Amino acid sequence: MFKFWKNMDEDDKSRLVKATGLVIALFTLFTLCSTVSYFFTWKADQSLLTSRIAETSADASNIAGKLGFRWANLLVREWFGLGSLVLIIALFAISVRLLLGRWHYSMPKTLLLTLSGGLLLSFILAYISGLFGLGNLFGGGLGGECGESVVSWSRNLFGGFLTAFILIALVILW
Repeated sequence: MFKFWKNMDEDDKSRLVKATGLVIALFTLFTLCSTVSYFFTWKADQSLLTSRIAETSADASNIAGKLGFRWANLLVREWFGLGSLVLIIALFAISVRLLLGRWHYSMPKTLLLTLSGGLLLSFILAYISGLFGLGNLFGGGLGGECGESVVSWSRNLFGGFLTAFILIALVILW
């Protein structure tokens, strides 16, 4: 499958790994800028969801432009809410590992803890959004639509009190 990798000399492999790390680092920076900007400009940019991305009549308020708004909207509103910020930590760890050749912690453990923590944070924030009526914040609540659908399903099945107990138990297990 990766015959090209076997045929490359060590210098070319090193350059390819560093180039990949640089691309991931730039993507991490793009994700950070677009997501942080989304928190401040999400209401102003909502009209962009119905227009084509290449349409020139509408400008984005997001610092990363229309593409940044749509990426942040996907992460924050449609997926994991504020929990999506852990994706930046995971991407940063990957880019450091590729650029510097080392990461002081176990990479699988880092990725497992950050991504599972982000998912759990999404559920907890969706539960809190429901308690305090913040379901429309950032377009999908503090936990995003993914967290909201899981918490709604759990509330429907188990009730609010048991859902809170389950979330507390998951935090303890995490």
